Amino acid sequence: MIRMMKNISNSGKVFTMDVNKLLIIFIICFSNSCISSELSEGASSIEFVRLKAKSAAEKLEAVISECNTKRQTSLTPIISLDILSKSGVDRKAVVQGLSYLSNRNFEICEGKSRMELAYLLGTLNSLVDHYKLEISDIKIIQEALLYPTYQDIRFELVFKRLPKNIKKYLLKAVGSSPFELIKTISSNNIFGKNH
Repeated sequence: MIRMMKNISNSGKVFTMDVNKLLIIFIICFSNSCISSELSEGASSIEFVRLKAKSAAEKLEAVISECNTKRQTSLTPIISLDILSKSGVDRKAVVQGLSYLSNRNFEICEGKSRMELAYLLGTLNSLVDHYKLEISDIKIIQEALLYPTYQDIRFELVFKRLPKNIKKYLLKAVGSSPFELIKTISSNNIFGKNH
């Protein structure tokens, strides 16, 4: 390339225009090569993170299975109706609070597995946006798998609004291990005989 420029510069101004065109073509070709390389790098990066996310999803699936087994084999928490009655707390609020605690305990059991997958899916989403590539179902997977529902948040708020002594009592009664919510409600007759 340098030799060609020397020859052309010795030849005069007529070829200067052609050299500029040649340089422009070279720059365009080089740029396209960079773009292709960047897209290829993008696809490689996306595939790398996608595989890590797939592995994290498989790990989370195994952890969820273990947590379900723990929930099914756990002892049913004992809730004193006497304590609930004396406090005058609404039983529906207690049930919603227990629902929150059931979800919370399950999340404790899952540990960091769900957060690791959420992080990797967020990273994957960021790469897809950066490289302007598409991977189907990322957002659907994130929403279905990783985020609490409106009702989950509502139940947490209900729990937070319970009297301090009832929150403390329920936290102690259920502990931090997964438990069967429906079994806990029915075994403890929280709604009473008429419900």
